[in-house]
Amino acid sequence: MLTGQARWKEVMAKPLSRAEAQALEDRMLAHVMSCACGIEALEIILVKQGLLKKDELMEAVKELLEKKSKQAAASQPKNVLEV
Repeated sequence: MLTGQARWKEVMAKPLSRAEAQALEDRMLAHVMSCACGIEALEIILVKQGLLKKDELMEAVKELLEKKSKQAAASQPKNVLEV
């Protein structure tokens, strides 16, 4: 029986079945929704306390996502076709 890194390599060498891919997507979506709800709840609390203006946190999140998207795009290796 393989353990650790050898087991991980064996598992990762096999393609995902449709059921596994769907289960992975469902788990990722659940995590994203959970994080989004947490952020929204935090914003509601901070707005009620008068510490933030309405949508101030979401605007900051939007700006950060745009910045991180640009950074990720810039760090992607460029595909260059040799002629």
